[in-house]
Amino acid sequence: MVVIAGEMIPTIEFFILIFQVTSIFIYLLICCYLVHQIHNPNNHFQPSFIIHFTCNAFFDTLSSFSILLFRKLTYWGYFYEYFAQNEWGAEAYKYLFFQTITLTISGNIIISVNRFLALYNPINYTRVWNIKVSFLIVFLQVVICYASYIHIFFTDTAFLYDSHTNTYQFTTPNKYFSLANNGVLLSFCVIGIIITTSLNILVFIKFSKIFKKNDKGKYGSKVTMLAFMILASFFLVITAIQLIIRSIAISTNNKPLKDVINNYFFYSIPILSTLQPYLILLLSAQLRNGIKKFVCLIAHGKKVSHIKVTVFNKEDGRTSRK
Repeated sequence: MVVIAGEMIPTIEFFILIFQVTSIFIYLLICCYLVHQIHNPNNHFQPSFIIHFTCNAFFDTLSSFSILLFRKLTYWGYFYEYFAQNEWGAEAYKYLFFQTITLTISGNIIISVNRFLALYNPINYTRVWNIKVSFLIVFLQVVICYASYIHIFFTDTAFLYDSHTNTYQFTTPNKYFSLANNGVLLSFCVIGIIITTSLNILVFIKFSKIFKKNDKGKYGSKVTMLAFMILASFFLVITAIQLIIRSIAISTNNKPLKDVINNYFFYSIPILSTLQPYLILLLSAQLRNGIKKFVCLIAHGKKVSHIKVTVFNKEDGRTSRK
């Protein structure tokens, strides 16, 4: 246990929290760098990818914050008196919690499709998936995710004491609306598993053809892509299984089982949201160098101009120096 401000936080959860905060900082740093370089003629990242990556960074940060605020803090014993006396927390839970988690999952789906099209049809990709289309997709992403939970706007959410865990929790008291929330999130997980796994396998096959067996310099990129594919699919599968168990617990009024699943369920999505920044950094050594220069220039108070960077080449899958 780690004691912070008089409250006990399980050690493993404390280290997961530190990992999340560090990952979000790296995520946002990459976004700042990519946005700054978006008009750089030597920048190989297409504006459409930068738009989706940046928007997903915002959604992933918001979902991680929502899980921390609405699940973990009160579970650890923080702010329960405040939320018990102020109703805005329960209202915010209604509009943010499940929706932001779904935005994280849908964001992973969109990035997978974007990566797939960039590799398999690079000419039409730059022509069809332009900036306007990217913003339209982001808009539809938000609309669909919120429209999927329109039912929750017609019921109450509350901050209630749970005698099984001796904690206060934000919840949807109505059993059927709670099952509907689970059902929607499970549907997105299943769709995400099918699409991301299928496309990532095709992307890896493309990588395998590009990176010849004797090309040892690219072996690390193959391993990185494979590891990302496995981890992304793994966390989606784990989330889907947990949602199924959670639905069973809700439908059978099995509070102890629901509490156990709730305790572990909210690990997988935050970890899933931290994968993207590490993938993009591991795949591009020059991107790492570019960010280092970017940070050094800011730290020394110098004007940051276009920084030369080497990134994944969509035509042949290799990196090249510009």
